[in-house]
Amino acid sequence: MPAKTGYSLCERADTLQTHRILCDNTGRLWIFYHNQTRSLSFGISDDCGNSWSEAFDLMAEISGPFSVFPDEKGGIHLAVRSFHPQDIHYLELSEAKGSHKLVHQAQENQTTTYFPLIAKAQNCWHLVYGTRKYTTGAWAVVHLQQKPDDALEISKFDLPDPSFPFNKELIFLSESLYWSGDLAVDAVGCLHLVYRFFWQDGYHLFYTSLPTGQSRWNPPERLTIGEWCAGHPSLYSFQDGIYLFYRSSTNKGQIVKQVFRTGNKWTTVSAIPINHNQQILSEGLLSGSVKPTAYWVNQQGCWLLPFGSTEPD
Repeated sequence: MPAKTGYSLCERADTLQTHRILCDNTGRLWIFYHNQTRSLSFGISDDCGNSWSEAFDLMAEISGPFSVFPDEKGGIHLAVRSFHPQDIHYLELSEAKGSHKLVHQAQENQTTTYFPLIAKAQNCWHLVYGTRKYTTGAWAVVHLQQKPDDALEISKFDLPDPSFPFNKELIFLSESLYWSGDLAVDAVGCLHLVYRFFWQDGYHLFYTSLPTGQSRWNPPERLTIGEWCAGHPSLYSFQDGIYLFYRSSTNKGQIVKQVFRTGNKWTTVSAIPINHNQQILSEGLLSGSVKPTAYWVNQQGCWLLPFGSTEPD
C-alpha cells in the first residue's frame, strides 16, 4: 500500500524535476523537493519508506531543477540554483557537519545559469551547469572541479555547435526547458554527461564525456536521431556500463526509451509506446542497487520499469 509522506510540492513549479529520491549507504531514504514556498526541503525514512520524518527546510527561494549525489560515507551533496540572483550553490549534509558554499556568483544582465549537476569522481567533486550570455545568446557548459584541498578548477565548452542560431523567441519558454541533463561517473572515474538542448528542429539529447585524468571534454555527439522532442534524460552508472532513460516524441507518437552504453557504443534496449492514458506527468528517474530501474508518474500512479523490460510494473 502506498505510504503518504506528508510533503507538499510547489504547485506552480518551473520545472518537471520537482523532487529527488535516493538511498544512502545505510539504507536510509531521502526525499528532496521544491516545497510550496519554492524553498528546498527534505525528509527521511528509516523503514523503507513506510513512514517519513517531518520536513526540514534546507534553502529558501530556489529556481529550476537541482541535483543530488550521495557519497560512500553517507554524506549527501547537492547543487542548487537560487531564484534571484541566479547563483549556483553547493550544499553538503552529513552526520558530522553541514556546509553551504556559493560556487558561481551571477552577474546582473550578463549571464544566465541553468540546471546544476553534481557528481564525485577520483576523490574530487564535479559541478556542471549550462550558461547563456544575455547579449549574444552564446551557450556554454561550465565545469567546476573541487579538489580535496577545496581549490576550484574551472573549464567550459561551447554548446553544441558554434553555429547555433540565437532565437529571441526562446526567451519566452520556461527557463528549465532550455538546457538540462544528468551526470554519471563510471567505475574508473570517467565523467559521462547527457544533456537536453534546443537545436535546429527541436529538443535533442547530446552525449559527451571527460576521461579520467583529462581536462578537456570529448566533442558532443547527438543521440536523438529521428526524434524531435526528447524529455529530460536520467543517467545511471552501473557495474557493466552506463544506462540512459528518457521519453521522446517521434512521427509515430511518444515513447519511453532505454539505452545502454558499453565501451564506445550506445544500444537501444527498449522503446515502449505511450498511449494517452499513460501520459507522463513527471520525468523519469533512474535508481537501483541490484538492477537499474526507471520510475515515472502519470494519472494512474507511479510506474517502475526495470531495464530491459517491455512493460512497466
